[in-house]
Amino acid sequence: VRGAGEEADPGEGIAVVSLGFSWDLPTAAAVFRRAGYLWVVFDRFQEVDLGLLRRSGAGVVRSVEQVRIGPNSTLIRMTTAPGYNPSLRRDGLLWVVDVMRRPLRPERPIRIQAQEESPVGARLLLPLVEGGRVVPVRDPELGDQFFVLPLIQLGHGVYPERTFPELIMPVTAQGIVVVPLSDRIQMRSSRS
Repeated sequence: VRGAGEEADPGEGIAVVSLGFSWDLPTAAAVFRRAGYLWVVFDRFQEVDLGLLRRSGAGVVRSVEQVRIGPNSTLIRMTTAPGYNPSLRRDGLLWVVDVMRRPLRPERPIRIQAQEESPVGARLLLPLVEGGRVVPVRDPELGDQFFVLPLIQLGHGVYPERTFPELIMPVTAQGIVVVPLSDRIQMRSSRS
């Protein structure tokens, strides 16, 4: 209920908006929030039709931009009406990000295993199938660098946020984000 003189939330009354990202090859995705933005990262590059995303997200998506981060990845950042978060689905090679009123969390939280001793030294192991390429990202707002691992496996992400002495793994709807607190941190994706 709004009082006199209060403006309506632009997203009020809209149940869900769907944003489609079509690919011609299998492509891994990561979706998360950072610094007030909803981020969508893919491990392949394509020029995205921002006009179509604006029209598809009308009433919920307030701004959308494509940020250049390298030749082999696609990064879309957007702001949304408060309380709107993503849920993901796929139809063949099409990724669909449904933005609706819901908490930010993955459908299937990834198990994180701390291994003090392994063939490569101390590590955090996240056993997954079909990890994409690691995407290093320099945040255009905060200026820091972090790493994103998009996944092909639908609905797998980090929940709850995990904090370790040398890194933070924030909550994701899809994929993995590592914010290093040390320059010694490396992120690798391997088939094994």
